[in-house]
Amino acid sequence: MKPLCSVLIAVVVSSMAAAAPRFTEVNGIKIEYEIAGAGSRTVLLESGGYGGLADWDKVFESFTRHARIIRYARVGNPNSENTGIQYSARQFAQMAGDLLDELGIDGPITVVGESYGGTVAKHFGALFPHRLEAMLLIDPSHHLDVKIMQDIDLELANEQISRIKAQDYVHFKDWLGLDDAWRKEPAPEADQLPDVPVTVLVSVKRYEEPQHLLHTDAGRIGWAKAHADWVLGFNQGKLVLTDDAYHFMQDSNPEFVIEQFEAFMARPVAQGGPDRRAE
Repeated sequence: MKPLCSVLIAVVVSSMAAAAPRFTEVNGIKIEYEIAGAGSRTVLLESGGYGGLADWDKVFESFTRHARIIRYARVGNPNSENTGIQYSARQFAQMAGDLLDELGIDGPITVVGESYGGTVAKHFGALFPHRLEAMLLIDPSHHLDVKIMQDIDLELANEQISRIKAQDYVHFKDWLGLDDAWRKEPAPEADQLPDVPVTVLVSVKRYEEPQHLLHTDAGRIGWAKAHADWVLGFNQGKLVLTDDAYHFMQDSNPEFVIEQFEAFMARPVAQGGPDRRAE
């Protein structure tokens, strides 16, 4: 069960299409990464929760046909060094920026984040507004997930939340973002981020046998509304609802994710979108 809350050292010639995973050190921590593809744009992939490079296996090759793609494993995630220290999404985002610096990548960055990686992507945009070119979020985590459940049935929700949290701390005890995920702190809102193109893919696929209230029809509606309220705060925000994929979309329906990535990459971008936080 997955939790509810639940870039080659930069000498890369433009003709390079693929490269094997490698390691570098970021702030003294060994991080696994891979860069493949070529093009005028650079895309950073943020995996969900305790995910690593393999999370993107079903879509990675297709993505590399459109841009230079960077996938990596955050500190503590598979094959990267585990420090045993819990981090916040903001700290993970800072480390993503440090990774890009270590690799000599200083141009505009498009960030694609799935699940908890979507929360990291939002913090990346808040920390590095002039580096963020665009964001594609794949069923990103949302701090309101437990509230959505509680609004349906408070007593049952609290029972389910307690059970899920206990299971997470057993099965994902090595994930260094687990405490942060369960704090349920709001991620940056649209007015705290640069005004760049943002697409959010949201799963509203029905579960025949829901394991918890978030997977009920009412839960699906609340989940969609929470993401709609966030993304429609952007002038260039776009919400895509799908009933053809579950939460980890690149696993359950990689063709859909590839199609949406291609459409997203076709959207016009103005590099270094305005920082609205000073308005």
